Amino acid sequence: MHRSLRSEIEQNRKKHGYTLSKLGELTGINPGSLSEILNGNPPRAITIGQLDALAKVFGHDSGWLYELYPE
Repeated sequence: MHRSLRSEIEQNRKKHGYTLSKLGELTGINPGSLSEILNGNPPRAITIGQLDALAKVFGHDSGWLYELYPE
């Protein structure tokens, strides 16, 4: 399967059993923004700060998924 930021975030969200609302609460990212990041067409851009907040909530180090971050 092709690894992408969206697929990795979505997989971790499901693995932890978080709704978008819960994930928003834990990361401080507005759930509407999370929805646009994960499901938008085109997807809303994700910031490094948001990526680090997600990494922390999912138990990863800062820098998680940087290799998948678009230039």
